[in-house]
Amino acid sequence: MKNIFPSISVLLLGTCLFSACEGDETPPVASTHPTVPFSKIQVVEVQRLDAEPVTLTQTFNFNDGRINSYTTHQKVKANDEIVEIENLTKTTYTIPDEEVQEVTMTDDFGQTLTYTLNEKGYATACNRQGGGSPRSYTFQYRTDGSGLHYLTNITEFWSDGTAYATIDITYSIDNTWYIRQQVDEYEQKYTVTAPTGSEAINNISCLPLPFLTEMHPLSIHTAALYGKLLGEPFPILATRIVPDNNEESQEEITYSYRLTNSGVIDRCTMQTVSYQKSFKRSFIYNIE
Repeated sequence: MKNIFPSISVLLLGTCLFSACEGDETPPVASTHPTVPFSKIQVVEVQRLDAEPVTLTQTFNFNDGRINSYTTHQKVKANDEIVEIENLTKTTYTIPDEEVQEVTMTDDFGQTLTYTLNEKGYATACNRQGGGSPRSYTFQYRTDGSGLHYLTNITEFWSDGTAYATIDITYSIDNTWYIRQQVDEYEQKYTVTAPTGSEAINNISCLPLPFLTEMHPLSIHTAALYGKLLGEPFPILATRIVPDNNEESQEEITYSYRLTNSGVIDRCTMQTVSYQKSFKRSFIYNIE
């Protein structure tokens, strides 16, 4: 299977150069909004690239259940010295009028993401300014009986209104999801599965699927994904992803999890097998 994104690790590293945030104020409480039942989610990965290993730490902080800050910290040894890079973006919540709520995330390079939220607190649109040509995004959802939103589409538009990249997600009742990604003329489809019955693992950790957080154009919106601005995470933890048309590569991605006594994830191992080669990644979680 041809893959225009040959290294997920490199993609994540590049993405995190933009995505890092630090809120300097407590977000106002809306009458209704999606909430995360933790004060902090921290993800640590040692990325073993061609050069020295890079330790990437992503820290998401929450106040009143809403994303309040996001920091990325990278540490690598270079020429017998430890080099550390930290990237910050300020996050502010505003309510311009009674009907429209906005969330703005601005990074150190002057790049700004402004999300427009619906009455339930989920993003319907986003404008990206700075750091290159302007982009805009739209989001669509499936809503369950209790009003929870689950992302079904994100579309990225160039400044002239041309659609450039999309992700479509279709949900099934048997713990199966279907993902379709299109970037320019490239298209790929994936089937995501999770165990059913007694083997199913409830996602009480409220974590988005790592595979999605690294897929363009969702990779631009890491903080929004963890903060549930782009809908609720899959309620059951996925354990297997298989791309369509993989007869030659036999590619598949599997996830295994280690849980605390309370059922919260503290470690996730992701293993990719393709063309009889195996690549493993490990994520350490600190969730409070």
